[in-house]
Amino acid sequence: MPESLTVLGIESSCDETAVAILRSAGEEKAPEILSSVISSQIAIHRQHGGVVPELASRNHSADLPGIIRTACREAGTAPADIDVFGATGGPGLVAALLVGNSTAKALALAAGRPFVSVNHLEGHLNIGNICRHTCNKTGNRKLIDIGKGKLLYLIIDILTQVLGKTGRSLCCKFS
Repeated sequence: MPESLTVLGIESSCDETAVAILRSAGEEKAPEILSSVISSQIAIHRQHGGVVPELASRNHSADLPGIIRTACREAGTAPADIDVFGATGGPGLVAALLVGNSTAKALALAAGRPFVSVNHLEGHLNIGNICRHTCNKTGNRKLIDIGKGKLLYLIIDILTQVLGKTGRSLCCKFS
Protein backbone atom coordinates (compact mmCIF):
# COMPACT_ATOMS: atom_id res chain seq x y z
CA MET A 1 0.00 0.00 0.00
CA PRO A 2 1.30 3.50 -0.83
CA GLU A 3 2.44 5.82 1.97
CA SER A 4 -0.59 8.03 1.47
CA LEU A 5 -3.89 7.90 -0.40
CA THR A 6 -5.93 10.83 -1.58
CA VAL A 7 -9.66 10.11 -1.50
CA LEU A 8 -12.55 12.09 -2.98
CA GLY A 9 -15.92 11.29 -1.45
CA ILE A 10 -19.38 12.38 -2.60
CA GLU A 11 -22.42 12.50 -0.30
CA SER A 12 -25.81 12.82 -2.01
CA SER A 13 -28.15 10.69 0.07
CA CYS A 14 -30.81 13.35 0.65
CA ASP A 15 -30.99 17.12 0.25
CA GLU A 16 -27.38 18.20 0.69
CA THR A 17 -24.65 17.72 -1.85
CA ALA A 18 -21.18 17.34 -0.35
CA VAL A 19 -17.70 16.59 -1.63
CA ALA A 20 -14.71 16.04 0.62
CA ILE A 21 -11.10 15.27 -0.21
CA LEU A 22 -8.97 13.52 2.40
CA ARG A 23 -5.40 12.30 2.49
CA SER A 24 -4.47 9.33 4.60
CA ALA A 25 -0.98 9.04 6.01
CA GLY A 26 -1.06 5.40 7.05
CA GLU A 27 -3.11 3.43 9.52
CA GLU A 28 -1.62 5.04 12.64
CA LYS A 29 -2.55 8.62 11.75
CA ALA A 30 -5.94 10.21 11.20
CA PRO A 31 -6.63 11.33 7.63
CA GLU A 32 -6.12 14.99 6.84
CA ILE A 33 -9.24 16.76 5.55
CA LEU A 34 -7.99 18.76 2.58
CA SER A 35 -11.38 20.18 1.64
CA SER A 36 -15.04 19.79 2.49
CA VAL A 37 -17.68 21.58 0.42
CA ILE A 38 -21.41 21.37 1.12
CA SER A 39 -24.35 22.75 -0.86
CA SER A 40 -27.64 22.85 1.00
CA GLN A 41 -31.04 22.59 -0.67
CA ILE A 42 -33.07 23.68 2.37
CA ALA A 43 -34.38 26.82 0.67
CA ILE A 44 -35.64 24.77 -2.29
CA HIS A 45 -37.40 22.12 -0.20
CA ARG A 46 -38.79 24.54 2.38
CA GLN A 47 -41.33 25.71 -0.21
CA HIS A 48 -42.74 22.16 -0.27
CA GLY A 49 -42.70 21.53 3.48
CA GLY A 50 -40.06 18.81 3.20
CA VAL A 51 -37.65 17.06 0.88
CA VAL A 52 -38.94 16.29 -2.62
CA PRO A 53 -36.76 13.42 -3.90
CA GLU A 54 -36.96 14.40 -7.59
CA LEU A 55 -35.91 17.98 -6.83
CA ALA A 56 -33.09 16.72 -4.62
CA SER A 57 -31.63 14.51 -7.35
CA ARG A 58 -31.94 17.23 -10.01
CA ASN A 59 -30.13 19.69 -7.78
CA HIS A 60 -27.37 17.16 -7.03
CA SER A 61 -26.87 16.84 -10.80
CA ALA A 62 -26.68 20.60 -11.21
CA ASP A 63 -24.49 21.24 -8.14
CA LEU A 64 -21.92 18.43 -8.28
CA PRO A 65 -19.64 19.71 -11.08
CA GLY A 66 -19.09 23.05 -9.35
CA ILE A 67 -18.72 21.50 -5.91
CA ILE A 68 -16.12 19.04 -7.20
CA ARG A 69 -14.17 21.89 -8.86
CA THR A 70 -14.29 23.92 -5.62
CA ALA A 71 -13.22 20.95 -3.47
CA CYS A 72 -10.31 20.19 -5.80
CA ARG A 73 -9.23 23.84 -5.88
CA GLU A 74 -9.36 24.08 -2.06
CA ALA A 75 -7.40 20.82 -1.74
CA GLY A 76 -4.84 21.90 -4.32
CA THR A 77 -5.47 18.78 -6.40
CA ALA A 78 -7.25 17.59 -9.54
CA PRO A 79 -9.44 14.54 -10.20
CA ALA A 80 -6.52 12.94 -12.06
CA ASP A 81 -4.48 13.08 -8.81
CA ILE A 82 -7.11 11.26 -6.70
CA ASP A 83 -6.24 7.67 -5.71
CA VAL A 84 -9.73 6.48 -4.73
CA PHE A 85 -13.22 7.82 -5.47
CA GLY A 86 -16.17 7.06 -3.21
CA ALA A 87 -19.82 7.89 -2.77
CA THR A 88 -22.62 7.18 -0.35
CA GLY A 89 -24.20 3.91 -1.45
CA GLY A 90 -27.21 3.98 0.84
CA PRO A 91 -29.41 4.16 2.68
CA GLY A 92 -30.91 7.31 1.23
CA LEU A 93 -33.09 8.61 -1.57
CA VAL A 94 -32.50 6.24 -4.49
CA ALA A 95 -32.40 8.86 -7.25
CA ALA A 96 -30.17 11.15 -5.18
CA LEU A 97 -27.77 8.28 -4.40
CA LEU A 98 -27.67 7.39 -8.09
CA VAL A 99 -26.43 10.87 -8.99
CA GLY A 100 -23.56 10.78 -6.49
CA ASN A 101 -22.58 7.20 -7.33
CA SER A 102 -22.70 7.76 -11.09
CA THR A 103 -20.56 10.88 -10.76
CA ALA A 104 -17.94 9.19 -8.56
CA LYS A 105 -17.88 6.09 -10.79
CA ALA A 106 -17.41 8.25 -13.90
CA LEU A 107 -14.53 10.14 -12.26
CA ALA A 108 -12.94 6.86 -11.15
CA LEU A 109 -13.28 5.38 -14.63
CA ALA A 110 -11.83 8.50 -16.29
CA ALA A 111 -8.87 8.53 -13.88
CA GLY A 112 -8.37 4.75 -14.00
CA ARG A 113 -8.80 4.56 -10.24
CA PRO A 114 -10.99 2.45 -7.93
CA PHE A 115 -14.49 3.35 -6.79
CA VAL A 116 -15.77 2.54 -3.28
CA SER A 117 -19.40 2.62 -2.17
CA VAL A 118 -19.78 3.72 1.47
CA ASN A 119 -22.70 2.82 3.73
CA HIS A 120 -24.26 6.10 4.88
CA LEU A 121 -24.84 4.96 8.47
CA GLU A 122 -21.34 3.51 8.86
CA GLY A 123 -20.00 6.80 7.55
CA HIS A 124 -21.81 8.69 10.31
CA LEU A 125 -20.32 6.35 12.91
CA ASN A 126 -16.79 6.46 11.56
CA ILE A 127 -16.49 10.18 10.88
CA GLY A 128 -16.10 10.65 14.63
CA ASN A 129 -12.79 8.85 14.40
CA ILE A 130 -11.51 11.36 11.87
CA CYS A 131 -12.85 14.40 13.71
CA ARG A 132 -11.43 13.28 17.06
CA HIS A 133 -8.18 12.06 15.46
CA THR A 134 -8.60 8.59 16.92
CA CYS A 135 -8.61 5.16 15.37
CA ASN A 136 -11.32 2.60 16.07
CA LYS A 137 -9.21 -0.55 15.86
CA THR A 138 -11.38 -2.54 18.25
CA GLY A 139 -14.54 -2.19 16.16
CA ASN A 140 -16.51 -1.53 19.32
CA ARG A 141 -19.16 0.48 17.50
CA LYS A 142 -21.30 -1.55 15.15
CA LEU A 143 -24.53 -0.92 13.34
CA ILE A 144 -27.37 -3.32 13.85
CA ASP A 145 -27.34 -5.13 10.52
CA ILE A 146 -30.56 -7.01 9.99
CA GLY A 147 -31.29 -7.45 6.30
CA LYS A 148 -28.42 -5.23 5.11
CA GLY A 149 -29.36 -2.47 7.55
CA LYS A 150 -32.92 -2.19 6.24
CA LEU A 151 -34.48 -2.54 9.70
CA LEU A 152 -32.40 0.28 11.16
CA TYR A 153 -33.08 2.43 8.10
CA LEU A 154 -36.79 1.65 8.37
CA ILE A 155 -36.81 2.72 12.03
CA ILE A 156 -34.98 5.96 11.19
CA ASP A 157 -37.33 6.60 8.26
CA ILE A 158 -40.41 6.01 10.43
CA LEU A 159 -39.09 8.34 13.14
CA THR A 160 -38.30 10.98 10.53
CA GLN A 161 -41.81 10.71 9.07
CA VAL A 162 -43.44 10.88 12.51
CA LEU A 163 -41.35 13.86 13.60
CA GLY A 164 -41.97 15.63 10.28
CA LYS A 165 -45.72 15.13 10.45
CA THR A 166 -45.83 16.09 14.12
CA GLY A 167 -43.84 19.23 13.38
CA ARG A 168 -46.13 20.20 10.51
CA SER A 169 -49.21 19.62 12.66
CA LEU A 170 -47.70 21.95 15.25
CA CYS A 171 -47.05 24.54 12.51
CA CYS A 172 -43.27 24.07 12.61
CA LYS A 173 -41.54 25.00 9.38
CA PHE A 174 -39.11 22.79 7.46
CA SER A 175 -35.55 24.00 8.00
